[in-house]
Amino acid sequence: MHFIQDVLEILSDLSLQFQRDTCSIPDALDALETACLRLVALKLRPGKNLQGFIDATSGQLTFQGIQLTPSTSSDEQLNAKNRSCGHSH
Repeated sequence: MHFIQDVLEILSDLSLQFQRDTCSIPDALDALETACLRLVALKLRPGKNLQGFIDATSGQLTFQGIQLTPSTSSDEQLNAKNRSCGHSH
């Protein structure tokens, strides 16, 4: 969820640039390129929201006093659950 929040902030900034009354085609292209570069950068390093979550967990399996547990389901089990619910990949 923290990663998605970082992505949505980038897309929100891009949308605001597009909505400006003074946004020209070159400005829109620059804003789009900047957003793309920011999204690619998220592959290399966490955004501020995800980094905040990582920092808050301090490498432990707890967050704000709540014990986090990794999923014990395999990919095949998760896919089977999705199929049984009528979802595809």
